[in-house]
Amino acid sequence: MIEEAHGNLLAADVEALVNTVNTVGVMGKGIALQFKRAFPDNYSEYERACKRDEVELGKMFVHETGAMNNPKFIVNFPTKKHWKSSSKLRDVASGLTALRDVIRELNIRSIAIPPLGCGNGGLDWREVYPLIREILKDLQDVRILIYPPEGAPAAADMPVRTKRPQMTRTRAALLLAFERYIQRSVSTGLSDTREMSIVEAQKAAYFLQVAGWGIKFDFVPSHFGPFAQTVNQFISHSEGHFIYGFGDGSSGSKATLTLDERAVAEAHELLGDDEKFRDVLNRFSQIVDGFEFPYGVELLSTVHFVVEGRATPPTIEEVVAEIQSWSTRKGRIFKHEQASLAYEHLVSAKVVEPVSAG
Repeated sequence: MIEEAHGNLLAADVEALVNTVNTVGVMGKGIALQFKRAFPDNYSEYERACKRDEVELGKMFVHETGAMNNPKFIVNFPTKKHWKSSSKLRDVASGLTALRDVIRELNIRSIAIPPLGCGNGGLDWREVYPLIREILKDLQDVRILIYPPEGAPAAADMPVRTKRPQMTRTRAALLLAFERYIQRSVSTGLSDTREMSIVEAQKAAYFLQVAGWGIKFDFVPSHFGPFAQTVNQFISHSEGHFIYGFGDGSSGSKATLTLDERAVAEAHELLGDDEKFRDVLNRFSQIVDGFEFPYGVELLSTVHFVVEGRATPPTIEEVVAEIQSWSTRKGRIFKHEQASLAYEHLVSAKVVEPVSAG
């Protein structure tokens, strides 16, 4: 019996949950990342199987949870070879045939299936949905819940059962920089909530590095200014332990983060007596002073990134021109006056050299 279902697939009361995967051992985003956090043993088995080339298109990789209650099985369904690739309808079709066989072999009585190959895979649900129904239609005695593509559940509703990461000096420094940024944003009236956007977290990490803390994030030009994938990886690994709100990464720049109070206390315990870090954190505060809001810190980091990329101090006209050529969006929202203000602030904070008059 096939039913359309809605809500959080991982919360479905069924014997088997289907997880869409690639064949290279990466569960980095979307529902696969949700499964990685909710069922870490499944991920470990899957990763080892990928290294042995045992995870293939058209073949299910089944993990038994060993639980007395549901789910009893995680069925890893390969929809593409590499995580960067697009899914192909023929691979979903061959996988569905294999899934049908697995359901029969394991005598599975109920199963939840996500929108196979849609989302990051790029397939059209209008083609995938009838394919699922056609291939699984003979399983009349099995309750089959099919979840259409409706976006990820709220981050708070995504279960996290991974081991809590160890609090290192780098992790502690980032958490305390985030905390300081949020505190200043609230105290100056720039924010009325103790939260920060993922964009602000990226920029806080950027300016912590500028302030002199010994981290080596590789920041590159991106839509919202300097961006480092390693910062997002830190946040993703911290989700549900040190940080909340990142979820499975599918919210992108709209993700709003809150800090775990216990983790922040642990970070203070680790670095609270470190005079060098205290000096760096105060320097960080000086640099971002007055710019602790999404638009402001994006502007400030973009101006700094442009100026730091020059061998000699550019004119303000050159700074503005480069910012406006960065993207259509930046050209629209960042004008000469704002760029000049940000540059003057960076000069007064002694982060960059005075700009040439032109």
